[in-house]
Amino acid sequence: MISLHFAAGTIASAPTHAFPYVDGMSAFVLLSGLVLGIVHQRWIGRLGLRYSTRRLVQRVAVLYVCQLFISLAAVAASEAVAPKTFRELAVLPANPSLGTKLEWAATMRYLPSGGNILLLYLILMASALVVVPLLAQRAWPLVLGASLGLFAATMIWPTGTTGTSWMTIESFPGGPPIQNWAAWQGVFELAHPCFSCLPWSSAGTGTAGGWPS
Repeated sequence: MISLHFAAGTIASAPTHAFPYVDGMSAFVLLSGLVLGIVHQRWIGRLGLRYSTRRLVQRVAVLYVCQLFISLAAVAASEAVAPKTFRELAVLPANPSLGTKLEWAATMRYLPSGGNILLLYLILMASALVVVPLLAQRAWPLVLGASLGLFAATMIWPTGTTGTSWMTIESFPGGPPIQNWAAWQGVFELAHPCFSCLPWSSAGTGTAGGWPS
């Protein structure tokens, strides 16, 4: 994050910005994954896996509502201001019908510039619904292998500029890619091995057990 803001384009920033569509926000994503793992490790130990899963579902729902509000605000703005002005502000098309824009907003496909990060976070949190139970069962090699596999896919099959890859998020249908969730999840999941030495409890039993080394 620091290297991007203070040394963009230099050798110092190259190692941490070599993967596509991942930028200076990577430190926040890494910390988010670390905190999520620590918190849910404790919740599973004290309250069980079901409680942990319920809290994750609640978080995903809140993120969806927040992103929906931003997208609907963009729809309202597209109807209230001149199309050229709207395109300059939101980097979104204003010409589709109101019904189409509402459909895109509800399905997270009408994302104004600067207002799209919550969708990425929603995807990462949704992935935790699979990852956290696996970690609770000490299946961290499976999690790590799948995460590295997805990350490698972003290197082997670049998404280009058309946004046709299933790994990318587009600001609107047919628009250019703005984020690559498959690359970002590598940063998010990388945090989980950082707390592999902590005692993950067997789901719902309250008895502590460590991950195998």
